[in-house]
This record gives sequence, C-alpha cells and structure tokens, in this order.
Amino acid sequence: MRVLRTEKEHPNADMNLRTSDKSITADTPLTPIEQKFVIEYIKTGKPGEALKNAGCVLQKYSYTAIGKAMLKQPNIQAEVNRMVEEIHNAGIAEASEVMEYFTSVMRGQIKDQFGLDASLAERTKAAQELAKRTVDIENREAGKADQTVEIRLNWER
Repeated sequence: MRVLRTEKEHPNADMNLRTSDKSITADTPLTPIEQKFVIEYIKTGKPGEALKNAGCVLQKYSYTAIGKAMLKQPNIQAEVNRMVEEIHNAGIAEASEVMEYFTSVMRGQIKDQFGLDASLAERTKAAQELAKRTVDIENREAGKADQTVEIRLNWER
C-alpha cells in the first residue's frame, strides 16, 4: 500500500510504507522511514505522532491508523523490542555494581550531594544491605533456606 504523496507533491515520496505486505518477516530490513518511525515511537509511545515526526506525509489516511498498522509488522515489532531491551539493559545496574556501591558507601568513599562524608547511619544501612545480598548469594550457592543474620558494627573514627 502506498499512501505517500507523489514525488512532485512531496520530496520524500520515495519512502514506501509497507503496511500490508505479507512477505515481511522479523528479519526484513527496515526502510529509512521505518527506522525513524521506530525511534520516534520509542520516544513518544504514540504511533500517529511518531509517524509525523519521522517525516512521513500521508495523502488520505490517518497517521494513527497507519502507525498502528506499521506496529503490527514483524520487523518493526522486532526492532522496537530490541531497542527497548537495549535501553532497559543500559539503565539497570548489574548486581556487581550494586554491591560495589554499597561497599563504597560503607567504607565512606562516597560523598553526599553536599560533598560531606556519609553519616554513620547511612554507612550502617549500606553494610546491612551488603550483608543481606552476600548472605543471599552464599545461601543460594549452598542451597540453604533463608536465614536470619545479625550484624553488629563497631565504627571507629
């Protein structure tokens, strides 16, 4: 289905929207307009707005209807899922990062937003959180059930 204006009416008329092509698979490469659409859709979450922002000019169809039809294509679904997963993975801390952060706070290596050392309460809380995770990992590796752990810290300044 071609819904773009003719080349004389619009310079981007060579961008073909493939909304009804049954031969499209998840491995089919995206056209430039489809790539822009995916990026804009991830930014806005709105198919019609994403299609407009991608630079598509429609002759007589609704942007939202065409955008929704494009989202049903396997290749566009796969690309949206891949990009969302990539963003999701980049934004979530690994377990090792969390452990390193708690260790740094506990040792007083991390300053607060005013450049002051972490308070004793914050350092103690970080040590407790670190110990919980360490015990959970050790129990998981040993196949043990959850156990209660008492932590006593003596801080010297």
